[in-house]
Amino acid sequence: MTGEPPMTIKGLVIPIPAARHSIWMRLVPLIDNATPSMDYPVQADGSFEFAGMAQGEYLLLAVRDGKCIHTEQVAPSGRLITIDLNAVQ
Repeated sequence: MTGEPPMTIKGLVIPIPAARHSIWMRLVPLIDNATPSMDYPVQADGSFEFAGMAQGEYLLLAVRDGKCIHTEQVAPSGRLITIDLNAVQ
């Protein structure tokens, strides 16, 4: 990292998944910025949070049953990311 404070990316999956940990979020840096890929299970309330990454652009993936069901380019910004599963085909 470049001396900047660690960043966070927070979000919410709606509607809340029926089975706990049925959806995992993966965060992948788009450019090598010394932050490894990270995985985090969606919590019972639909929330997820990644912490400790460097500033930069990332690809956020939602994975269910081994299949990617959503992708979105994100950057740590302090805003809550909402992923609407009703919009997923």
